[in-house]
Amino acid sequence: MKNLRLFDRIRSQGEKTSMSPSRTAMDSVVEHLRRLLNSRQGSTLMDPFYGMPDFSDLRAEVPDSVADIEALISGVIRTCEPRLCQVAVKYMYQDSQRILYFQIQGLLITAREQTPVYLESSVDTCG
Repeated sequence: MKNLRLFDRIRSQGEKTSMSPSRTAMDSVVEHLRRLLNSRQGSTLMDPFYGMPDFSDLRAEVPDSVADIEALISGVIRTCEPRLCQVAVKYMYQDSQRILYFQIQGLLITAREQTPVYLESSVDTCG
């Protein structure tokens, strides 16, 4: 239970679940990353640095820009999701609609175990 975010703990009070604690923690991390990576930095009142910075100055065609995006995503996750450690973000490919795909790897640390995490994320022309 302590591996969950505060609102997840409040929501689950009195609720019996058949999922393992590590699975519950994994679901909480994935949901938080979904919110985090789809929020624009400066759009929340709780923290002006929560969310993703503006990518509009970066160009996908420039090799350094892809590395910059990898570093930005990785930095945001390291800063805002303390349950993950050893976070690594790797560019995978760009499709015909100019959507960039990234793989996110990390290690979810719970009280009982360490679970490898592998996720995919994409960045389109709107961010």
